[in-house]
Amino acid sequence: MPTRVEDSSFSAQSAVVNKPSNYIYKVILVGDSGVGKSCLMKRWVFEEFHTTTSTICADTQTKSYDVKGEVVTFQIWDTAGQEKFRSMTNNYYRGAHGVIIVYDVTYYKSFDSVKRWLEDVESTSSHDAPPVVLLIGNKTDANGRAVSTIQGKALAQSQDLYFMETSALTGNAVQSSIQILMQEIHKNKELYCRDNTDSAGDVGLLSQKRDKIIITPQDSKKPESVGNRDDNNNYECC
Repeated sequence: MPTRVEDSSFSAQSAVVNKPSNYIYKVILVGDSGVGKSCLMKRWVFEEFHTTTSTICADTQTKSYDVKGEVVTFQIWDTAGQEKFRSMTNNYYRGAHGVIIVYDVTYYKSFDSVKRWLEDVESTSSHDAPPVVLLIGNKTDANGRAVSTIQGKALAQSQDLYFMETSALTGNAVQSSIQILMQEIHKNKELYCRDNTDSAGDVGLLSQKRDKIIITPQDSKKPESVGNRDDNNNYECC
């Protein structure tokens, strides 16, 4: 298993606001309803836990970083997980540089749905420039785990994905997991995306296979879980 190289380029300390961007990347958050996608996005952007209701269609947030004097902006699109919005969600994959697929470690059905979300990614993405895909098992703070870390790793390895487990409630591994995705996208900037300072606006394509990194966070004491599932199996975010 490859070892992660520490990189502080996309740390909280390098975040910036109100500066024109040199690079803009699009990242899509997908997964079943109730797995905590919105909470993950808000934890990443605001570094706080916010309870949310189910997303209708899509929501978006941006965050920018100063990387060696260049401003790199990530647009994260939080999509609806309900089946009735699936056809609309597929429209958001187009042009994405990265995709984060989220499941709830306490709800096996959401894990079982990961392959369906992967099929959507593969059917709507460019084969010449596929997005970087990160698999996240969320709600590690909660009791009653239904999906083991080993199961998550095995699925990620079989599908050639990055993998992390997180808790949007406590913030555990949220920043580091998204940093992995951002680093992998940005290191291919000359091939994968457009530099906004280039008037020609040419888009380069990835031509080489990327090495995947599988990472798990260090064990930590788990706080008391919050939220419960209702009769429709909806869990209060994280």
